[in-house]
Amino acid sequence: LLRVTVQLPVDQPAATTAQSYPLSVSFDRRHVREFRRLSERHLPAAELRSAGTQTVWYEFQPVSEDPLPSGKQIATVTLEKGRFTTQTVGPFDGSKLNVLDRGLKWETAREEYLYEAAVVGLGMLLRGDHQSPGLNHQVIQALAEKGKGSDVNGERTRFLKQLSEVRRAAGL
Repeated sequence: LLRVTVQLPVDQPAATTAQSYPLSVSFDRRHVREFRRLSERHLPAAELRSAGTQTVWYEFQPVSEDPLPSGKQIATVTLEKGRFTTQTVGPFDGSKLNVLDRGLKWETAREEYLYEAAVVGLGMLLRGDHQSPGLNHQVIQALAEKGKGSDVNGERTRFLKQLSEVRRAAGL
């Protein structure tokens, strides 16, 4: 899975409304056999003088079953009418950001990533997405539990409770 999150600049129309930023992701065919966009979420700024975010999730399949050597480019993120302000390694012109495979397993991902992956996975199941045969309620439950973390505002605990209710309603 690839998650691209862009922090939208303060006081820009895309940061304060439900508009999307002109973001595109292209995958490197030398290392990626196929890919698909799973979901997109835009969170406008909660208050004036703060940034909004736009998050896009992709699923991709490497060209081979062998792990990619760490540091290989798998994708390029482009902001068509914007500029990245974070410096990156490698060729960089300010409007493109290279996505490198660091060779890490998903089990080592941060709690935030695992939790969001569980939310995206549940959305896929509820939409009846049958293109990911390994995705099921047990996988989503495991991701959500591993991604629960400190759960400061109780959002993740509520999600786990709702996930249990969905499983019970489905007879699982």
